[in-house]
Amino acid sequence: LQKTFGVRSIDGKGSVVRCTPYVDWDPVYLVCRTAEFREKSDWYSKVEYPQERYRGFDYREDLWSYGEYEVKLQAGESVQIICTMHSPETHQSNWNPHKETERRVKVMATSPDESVFARRLTLAADQFIVRRESEVTSVMAGYPWHADHVRDTMIALPGLTLVTGRYREAKSILRSYARALDRGLLPNRFPDAQSRTEFDSVDATLWFFVAIFKYLQYTGDFEFVKTELRIPLLEIMRYLEEGTRFGIRVDDRDGLLMCGEPGLALTWMDAKLEEKALTPRNGKPVEVNALWYNALKLMERLAERFSIPNDMARFARRAEQVEESFLRTFWNDKRGCLFDVVNGMQKDSAVRPNQILALSLPFPLLDSESAESMVKLVGDRLLAPMGLRTLEPGHVEYQGEYDGSRADRSRARHQGSAWT
Repeated sequence: LQKTFGVRSIDGKGSVVRCTPYVDWDPVYLVCRTAEFREKSDWYSKVEYPQERYRGFDYREDLWSYGEYEVKLQAGESVQIICTMHSPETHQSNWNPHKETERRVKVMATSPDESVFARRLTLAADQFIVRRESEVTSVMAGYPWHADHVRDTMIALPGLTLVTGRYREAKSILRSYARALDRGLLPNRFPDAQSRTEFDSVDATLWFFVAIFKYLQYTGDFEFVKTELRIPLLEIMRYLEEGTRFGIRVDDRDGLLMCGEPGLALTWMDAKLEEKALTPRNGKPVEVNALWYNALKLMERLAERFSIPNDMARFARRAEQVEESFLRTFWNDKRGCLFDVVNGMQKDSAVRPNQILALSLPFPLLDSESAESMVKLVGDRLLAPMGLRTLEPGHVEYQGEYDGSRADRSRARHQGSAWT
């Protein structure tokens, strides 16, 4: 394919390169104020990536180079090149590198009690906060290929936006995600232009409640929650209690939340192999019900705050029902911990890290004796130097290494791999 580009000078000191890699693609701009661009176009054919080949992905492609920048630098000097899809003619404010430098210096200078490491983490967090549209803030789950996954966003929101004082961004994220609700569920992830919205997650929506609770702890902005989030939250509650997609509904007999259909993996343990769910966890997953209890407690608190006695009584009764049912349903007396999933008479006794959420969320569900027993067992069986294993060693489905082909890695992803 013919690669097209154009070069223009910036005040005789630098240059803007306008690149159109493929037909019908939007142009990409390279902007440098201090270096001249030299055209030196060339193809590099059949470049191979050994690691991608090993991982079972496409590993060969042709690369095209437009040319090179040339600049003379003295010791201590630097050069900055901006790569963007915005035209510099219409977005002049984007081309001032000094503003970015000043912002970084300001972050590194604030909060003298914090360690340098903590301040660097604050700067690193910025890279994951993005704008999908002019006013829609979102969070990237991971570079280079993860888009904005709702579960990841809600879990990361306190650390990315609240601890760092970015309350406006937190508010924007919560507002935009509330508008994405459909039949009481938030999407698992927001799609790119070529893909469709997926709602195949039971816990992403429940993490939304935890994020709102944390937002209120940091900001006390009850007015925003009352005017913009209360109705969406009530809608979620109605759909969960009456039933929505994929068998997600409350079991009125015990108040616990159940989910699942054949071939689906609705929790965070969602690895698949040839469309087969490797950890389906159909029934009543332990962490889903810990999240469900926390959602009910938040709604009870909000109803009390907003002086809505009927709602407060309704959510308090349901939360009390869940609290009474939880240990009776999930406690594994033989091992001194919680079952991972309960589905009718079937109880999965595999030790997984999911049960920790019954203790670590804002409203815990365990008494001190049960908590101590569970934490000790999880520590003994799952704790690794960089996180908790997804399954205890010795289990028949345990995979001790995350390596090999794509299929091998999928099988190991939630069957032993440690997650930070």
